[in-house]
Amino acid sequence: LIGYNDIPISLPSVDLSYPEQDQERIRRNAACSIMTKLGFTESINYSFYSSSCDAKMLLEESDKRCSHVKILNPLTEDQDVMRTMLLPGLFENIRQNISFQQTSCKLFEIGDLFFPVEGKPLPDEVPRIAGVMTGNRYGLQSPLHFKDDDVDIYDIKGAVEGLLEEMRLQNGRELSAVRLTPATAGTAEPYVEEEYGLSIICDNVSIGSIGKIKDEVLRGFGIKREVFYFDIDFKALADVTPAPKEFSALPIYPSVKRDIALVVPAQTAAGDLVDAVISSKEKLVEHCDVFDVYQGNKIQSGYKSVALTITYRSQTKTLTEKNVEKAHVKLVNMLTDRFGGSFREA
Repeated sequence: LIGYNDIPISLPSVDLSYPEQDQERIRRNAACSIMTKLGFTESINYSFYSSSCDAKMLLEESDKRCSHVKILNPLTEDQDVMRTMLLPGLFENIRQNISFQQTSCKLFEIGDLFFPVEGKPLPDEVPRIAGVMTGNRYGLQSPLHFKDDDVDIYDIKGAVEGLLEEMRLQNGRELSAVRLTPATAGTAEPYVEEEYGLSIICDNVSIGSIGKIKDEVLRGFGIKREVFYFDIDFKALADVTPAPKEFSALPIYPSVKRDIALVVPAQTAAGDLVDAVISSKEKLVEHCDVFDVYQGNKIQSGYKSVALTITYRSQTKTLTEKNVEKAHVKLVNMLTDRFGGSFREA
């Protein structure tokens, strides 16, 4: 016999490798977290709705979204097809909230759309993310501390930009993997108010849209308030390689801010002025943004005043008035030459 003391001691072999993760699912969970931080509430709706939604959304019969997977035994007449859009479900959520006197809503949903594929028994499932905003900009916050203002197109645009920035898909306008451009007559959605539409572009392909919903469409869903929306192909977002994380030391030296008010042609986009400043080779420029756009009294017809604020900072020394003035004059001359602008008179 051999005693236990003679048996060699050994530890069992355990594989500690980390299992492979679904990147799309990781992005999906991250997007949900980001939208919640932006003040939105997640909606989870049925994957089927009424085929009458196509007409309510003003879609043409040739539109791909009018091709549905029909349900053989629908629970109700309002759930007879698999959905090809997320917005009808979100509109129904808004209508129900308004009926319960919750007039301020910020809702989003991430879900699959279902498109039939000829010759195949199963449909093609396409994940999308959509959101809607209506009512007071600050929700149920007390008007004592917040203005009683309704949301507008800039609120929904800001929400999308916040989502893209947090996903590291938009890092400065000139470096963005995904960018926003005004919708044209050929790219605008049929349910969007004219002049209120934006296209979301990735690799020169439209992957989504932003805009204000037409009153005609809203009446079809029983809504009498303005509604703004965004709708994005989530798979396209998940396939984009995010920008690498960057870290920098806290600044040691103080910054200096200077403002510029230029009168430029009305068709000049204010963002183009910001892009020109950021993409300039001036090393002292740390940040640039628009803080005012004005058309009206004392501004000649066909022109507008755009006011920019520019932040200058050096990483090696405290800037003097001479340093800042030299860089500032260089930028002012560049903007006036490139955009045909002039200083605004007080």
